[in-house]
Amino acid sequence: MPIQVGNFRKFWDFYKVSFLQSSVLYKFSLSRQHDIFDTTKFITDPWRGDSHVGKAILDDNTFAEGKVADGQHDIFQSENSYMATFAWIRDLQAIGGNNSRKYARNLVAAFIRAYRQRKNFWLNDDFKDCGVIGERIVNWIFSYSFFASGVSDKFQKEVLSSISEQSSHLLKCYKAEFNMYRRLMALKAILLYFCVMKKSEFRKIKKIVEEINNIVTMYVDNQGIFRGRCPINHFHIFRSLLEIRFMTKILDVNYLSNTFGDILS
Repeated sequence: MPIQVGNFRKFWDFYKVSFLQSSVLYKFSLSRQHDIFDTTKFITDPWRGDSHVGKAILDDNTFAEGKVADGQHDIFQSENSYMATFAWIRDLQAIGGNNSRKYARNLVAAFIRAYRQRKNFWLNDDFKDCGVIGERIVNWIFSYSFFASGVSDKFQKEVLSSISEQSSHLLKCYKAEFNMYRRLMALKAILLYFCVMKKSEFRKIKKIVEEINNIVTMYVDNQGIFRGRCPINHFHIFRSLLEIRFMTKILDVNYLSNTFGDILS
């Protein structure tokens, strides 16, 4: 009986989210508050980028303005997950310098413009992929000091407002995500989102950590392998678990279970 109730709730969450997202008002239901963050809590990316990849990105002018030739699609769609998650920012950061920072800012600004101007953005595949959105939020926060700090207040407000908007979307939709890999990526971003707020959100943080612990417990076998066994997903999951542990230690939030630590070990 509990399983049936749980499945009903999942399907209800999926239906509720689908119904809400099909509404023209959905876009206006998302928060854009920029002043809720304490940017001093924005921790630095724990992973080192590849300077060779960063140099290749700078040498390729295709993405200089965040556009492609035909003007019909942009480079931030889910099928181009490397671009859509902004994982490449750490590669630019490995080079350093003003050119790298300016390039990163141009693409972040292009992304924000594209999704603010797109009337039906909630129907885009990218905004249906909780995993991509979650990774992008984390990468923006991790690299904020590289591409955003020290520039105009207007740009910083736009970046923080977009982080708030995307996180607000995840909070509405992550429970309807059946794919546990994508759901874990979303929960990681939501956890960081709550951790870097000015107002302490210990109750919400504890709830998200409990959900992460549940996923780890339910979907990882005795050998420490995530169900599904896709090598690429397994790599990203393992890295995400390390990031979660890193975040909770740096930000002095520790609700992780012993099971979580045992699986990492």
